[in-house]
Amino acid sequence: MPETAAPERSKTSRSLSTFVYRTLALRVLAVSLCVALVFGLLIYAAQSRNIGRNVLEGALNRLDLILYQTRLMAQEQAIEPGRAFEQLLGLGRLPIPARQHYGDFVYAFFYTAAGDKKGTFKKADDPRADLAQRFVATTTSRFPSPEAPFHRVVRLAGRPYIHLVAAVETPEHAVVGYAEAMFALSDRTLAAVRRSTFVSIGYMLAVVLCTAAMLYPVILHLTRRLARYSETLLDSNMETLAVLGSAIAKRDSDTDAHNYRVTIYAVRMAEALGMDPVATQRLIKGAFLHDVGKIGIRDEILLKPGRLDEKEYAVMKTHVAHGGDIVQRSKWLEEAADVVTAHHEKYDGNGYPRGMKAEQIPLAARIFAIVDVFDALNSKRPYKKPLSLQETMQILEQGRGTHFDPRLLDLFATLAPGLYKEFSDQEGAPLRAALEQITRKYFSAGIETLTY
Repeated sequence: MPETAAPERSKTSRSLSTFVYRTLALRVLAVSLCVALVFGLLIYAAQSRNIGRNVLEGALNRLDLILYQTRLMAQEQAIEPGRAFEQLLGLGRLPIPARQHYGDFVYAFFYTAAGDKKGTFKKADDPRADLAQRFVATTTSRFPSPEAPFHRVVRLAGRPYIHLVAAVETPEHAVVGYAEAMFALSDRTLAAVRRSTFVSIGYMLAVVLCTAAMLYPVILHLTRRLARYSETLLDSNMETLAVLGSAIAKRDSDTDAHNYRVTIYAVRMAEALGMDPVATQRLIKGAFLHDVGKIGIRDEILLKPGRLDEKEYAVMKTHVAHGGDIVQRSKWLEEAADVVTAHHEKYDGNGYPRGMKAEQIPLAARIFAIVDVFDALNSKRPYKKPLSLQETMQILEQGRGTHFDPRLLDLFATLAPGLYKEFSDQEGAPLRAALEQITRKYFSAGIETLTY
């Protein structure tokens, strides 16, 4: 694009790049934290399962030991197993290794094979015992096989408990009853789980952040290179756009100023309409290349000073098809097709090449039709003098509903005085500067175009 605005563009690009580099750093940090959190939670879940297995194994082992002692006490003292079970839990004389002290039985009872309750234990002065008792009272009795004790983890008032049911056998392997117990995890065990959580997340956070810190310079270097390539590619595309527009303007005895002005006018209308930025990009490309198909028209017709006859006019109208063929050959330029192929359509359907009418005509083409005629009327040409704003608007008004979209014409009428005053007699540097602002806004180059 124009060289006169290059320093300003470079300065703007540098300031935007600095901002986006910082944004990239924050995004890398945020992603790192998220990754660390996810992996930390996964490790925590794995460790929690391990702790859960250890706690369950410890609770089952203690229950097995109690049941073994129950059988011995029942035989030695000639009492019922349920009574022996109750006494053993109440006395609390079973030796428990410190490393396996994950919690305590807070509530338990013994019932016979027939389901009769024969012994109950409730840990005194422990509020957890009341919760456990109410839970067991609302559950259905279970009768597991001796080989597979029943167990499950339940949460009562936000704390985990292990619900156990095991069969009690005689030495001859005859089932004489069942022991049902609620095992409450100790505060120390719960604290260990929480501590494990924080340690796991902390380690993972440290690993991920260290990795991110080592990779960030590499990412930044590659991103800068990609930004430079992006900016170079965009500049090349915009130069191609400008060169093609300029080439046809030169061949059609016109100047670049017409392309610049109609592009500026079209963008002002698009902004007033609140048009989507991507659609505005297509409009800009189309405005630059609207007559590119005239390259395919013979000089004796294109440059004829007088009025074209019917056959010559038919040939002239083919420039629309030529233009469509040209822009369709480029992925980047094909977005100009709406304007290139439809800017000679008329609102009442009497335009060409397809005779589209009203909303069938692309919005970009309806916008451009107005600004193209507006600039042609109030611009100086070798064969005519420029018309005044009032004369120009009168002629445009005559095309209301036939040539032009009435709604768009009403909008343009509010913009026309300002556009006429600012640009109607402008050429060269002022137009290039205005166009540069547009291209910076809608075709941002450099790292700020990258999304993550």
